[in-house]
Amino acid sequence: MARLHAQFTVGDYAQWKAMFDSDPAGRQAGGVRSYQISRGVADPNLVHLALEFDDATAGETFLGRLTQVWADAPDGAIQHAAGVVMETQDVVQVG
Repeated sequence: MARLHAQFTVGDYAQWKAMFDSDPAGRQAGGVRSYQISRGVADPNLVHLALEFDDATAGETFLGRLTQVWADAPDGAIQHAAGVVMETQDVVQVG
């Protein structure tokens, strides 16, 4: 199991969410099994994505797609974007 973690700032969350929902990177075709969207408490325009894949290769390939989506976004829509693919080592439930 691998997860792509991406973090960036958006100019307008509702506008970004509509773009995300239109799926310009092709999540299903790109091997995304699930995803989670989080927003900053102090800065709600700070967005974190966690996308889950069967393996790191699929995650790295999708990161290339996502990077292109960021580059194609209108000026100011997505800023300071960065992503990294990580493999799960341990999962522990507490409580």
